Amino acid sequence: MAKPRWVVCGRRGNCGEAMAQGLLEPQGELHEVRCCSDTRINRWSKRSESCPWAESDAGMGGCHSDKTFAEAEAICIEAGARLCTKDELEADCTAGTGCGHDRDLIWSSDVQTTPSADPLPPPPLPPPPSASPSTALRFVECGRVGNCAEPAGWVAASELHEVRCCSDTRINRWSKRSESCPWADSVDGMGGCHSDKTFAEAEAICIEAGARLCTKDELEADCTASTGCGHDRDLIWSRDVP
Repeated sequence: MAKPRWVVCGRRGNCGEAMAQGLLEPQGELHEVRCCSDTRINRWSKRSESCPWAESDAGMGGCHSDKTFAEAEAICIEAGARLCTKDELEADCTAGTGCGHDRDLIWSSDVQTTPSADPLPPPPLPPPPSASPSTALRFVECGRVGNCAEPAGWVAASELHEVRCCSDTRINRWSKRSESCPWADSVDGMGGCHSDKTFAEAEAICIEAGARLCTKDELEADCTASTGCGHDRDLIWSRDVP
């Protein structure tokens, strides 16, 4: 089970006294989305020197309500940004950025810090800050090296390819092909097989499964080969950036 994440009111004090310090929520709960960026994005706001650039709408494909944590994270990555931290939300760095979310609970990137028997997988790598969804590149590799008609290589994150996931900790019914490989799968705990997905969709699927996208090196080492869904002849998304 993935650890709960903090949700914080879009504007301090606007969501009721009980929400003043935020609330830990399971990642499958539905809440609103605001994004932050450490570099300037056109039409985004920077409320103070200590705040990042933030927005709720511009460059995000519109307003986003009732999203799971994984969906929220994917939306911000697709915008070339990230989820805001709990501290940034509590400092009102996103207040007044639109969509009527000043009275809503907003997903933060912060995870529960109390010890748990289920370690959180390493966070996915965000795209370069200067990249837009249409130009960001990610590496795709054949599900079994040498089996694909199409060549492996760098492709736009908006292209459609297949999904396999990796985990540094054991997940029930997942495979570990060698000591140097992570645990990997294509279907179990992932809600079934996944074909024709963008990079952001693929990343959200793996996060929802409590895992991550595999690295280029892991795919090139055939760490996901024979994990199902007939993807040994398909190009699989990696999390690597150029």
